[in-house]
Amino acid sequence: MEDMLSQILSDLNSLKEAVIEIDDRLKKLECGGQIAEVGGMSEEKSGAGNRVFNTPAVEKPDYIWRKVLDIIKKELTEVSFKTWMEIVVPLSIDNDTIRLGVPGEFEKGILECRYASLIKTALRSIINKDYKLEFSISGEKKKVISNKRIVVDTFEKRCSLNPKYSFDTLVIGEHNYLAYRYILDTVKNPDNHHGLAYIYGKVGIGKTHLIQAAGNYISEHYPAAKVLYISIEAFTNAMIDAIRYDNSMGFKERMLSYDVLLIDDLQFITGKEFTQAEFFKTVSEVLERGKQVVIACTGPPQDMTIMNERFTSMFELGGVFEIKRPDLDTRVEILRRIRAEENIKLSDEELRTIAEKTFDNVRELLNAYNRYVTYAEMTGEKIK
Repeated sequence: MEDMLSQILSDLNSLKEAVIEIDDRLKKLECGGQIAEVGGMSEEKSGAGNRVFNTPAVEKPDYIWRKVLDIIKKELTEVSFKTWMEIVVPLSIDNDTIRLGVPGEFEKGILECRYASLIKTALRSIINKDYKLEFSISGEKKKVISNKRIVVDTFEKRCSLNPKYSFDTLVIGEHNYLAYRYILDTVKNPDNHHGLAYIYGKVGIGKTHLIQAAGNYISEHYPAAKVLYISIEAFTNAMIDAIRYDNSMGFKERMLSYDVLLIDDLQFITGKEFTQAEFFKTVSEVLERGKQVVIACTGPPQDMTIMNERFTSMFELGGVFEIKRPDLDTRVEILRRIRAEENIKLSDEELRTIAEKTFDNVRELLNAYNRYVTYAEMTGEKIK
């Protein structure tokens, strides 16, 4: 009996030692130990802290690609990573080539031009070997017909022209005369103007009024022409909706169907790499078809970059004009127009008092006017 108990205790101790050994090995694997066996392939830790495969990973493309993504994620912004890396599907790996699936030709072109080198470097650090990359368009996209109507309806709401913006209601002065004359001539004689018209100036200076006035003029005098006014924010949101509802081609065709594109707030494209790529492709194709494009921005074109390239090197600019701060007489005239529209009983002296204050833009001028009117109506007093 004692011999039997001794044997059982001995066996239990041996089992305990085996469990401890297995546990130690598992901990080493979790912490990136020196050697691990993965699917029959030997891998060891490189000097950079990444596991390096010593034999071809013919049957493990998914595993290898996850390792690649772990490295690339540290090198890209979150937006770039989600936009360009998460769309890639690993297809196969042979002795010298890794084949990756992508949704379409556009994505394929961007990945080949901008990210192939980064992917190869990550592969080399994992497999310790140089691989060729082969991008293939893989899989059919799911059709979501019912949602396409949603995209179109939302797009229309975001991009409608405001009828109150017209050339008749635009106050012309030295600050905007050249921009006004150029845009007016462009919409009246489109065949005489080629390239892209670029209007810039500080916030609230009247850029939106000018380019929407152009759109309203075209819609009134050339009803057969298709005009689109769109801000960069609306462009980005419409593009995201198209991707979400699997209607990217419909978005592209819709953008290219317009005869005139009026694009506002270009400054907000900064840092949006995917939007920049689609914007560049869309505007380039529109210009190649001989159509009109007018852009409004807070900064000059030489200060703007698209896909790490200067704006001026990417597009042919037909005309570049700055809208500046309106002078005193122009500010008074703006207030006179508003007084007439609202039938407010304010004297020219009162309007000049408001206009003489220092304002960087028209928006601040209008806010000051509204505050004055409110105060005068409540107290019956004039502000000196």
